[in-house]
Amino acid sequence: VGVAMVANYRFFTGAVDPLAGPGGRTLAVWRRYLGNSLEQAVLAIVGLTAFACVAPHYWLKAIPIVAALFALGRALFVAGYLIRPTLRAAGFTMTFYPIVALYGVTLWLYWFRV
Repeated sequence: VGVAMVANYRFFTGAVDPLAGPGGRTLAVWRRYLGNSLEQAVLAIVGLTAFACVAPHYWLKAIPIVAALFALGRALFVAGYLIRPTLRAAGFTMTFYPIVALYGVTLWLYWFRV
């Protein structure tokens, strides 16, 4: 979605030439959303993969829950960012902290072999 929004914004405005200038606030928000989403996605993929490798099969139902929180968090992040930058915090929190908790649970499961 973020890539499409940046591409569409560039195509339909004067920002079609990325070397001509920044392209305005909306483009900057979408570009920052893309960068942050990439960073969060890498953390999520590594965390979910590690969790899937060490968790008992009956704990694997947590994966779609964390994935749903991730998707909802990304949507709230960009919506809040477009309204007012400080409103992106709820979306960031919904994305980042479940992944941090997943890392903690994964390490606990690895060390204690539940």
